[in-house]
Amino acid sequence: MNSKPQRLLLAFGLAALMTVAGCGYGPVSPTAYEYSKALYSLSNRQAADRIDSVQAQIDQSQEAGELPPHEADWLRDICDDCRAARWEQAQAAARRMMQDQVRS
Repeated sequence: MNSKPQRLLLAFGLAALMTVAGCGYGPVSPTAYEYSKALYSLSNRQAADRIDSVQAQIDQSQEAGELPPHEADWLRDICDDCRAARWEQAQAAARRMMQDQVRS
């Protein structure tokens, strides 16, 4: 799969599969929601130069007690996807986190 449309189709398919399978994040804190928006934007722009900065902010929020450890781990996983240039996967995960808030 080298074409962008094929990769996007795969990302959407994976997101749909997670929806059907019942996988998801469920309700998250307002802080996690804000980070998911930032990571969605970052992955959409493929802004590799911003990943470390966002992860440092996630770490600080967790240390300050503003972000539960499991949410910080989810967000770090999205950062890892970005670092590995799995942009569509990162964007789909961030989008799923945001969508789960609307459904909850």
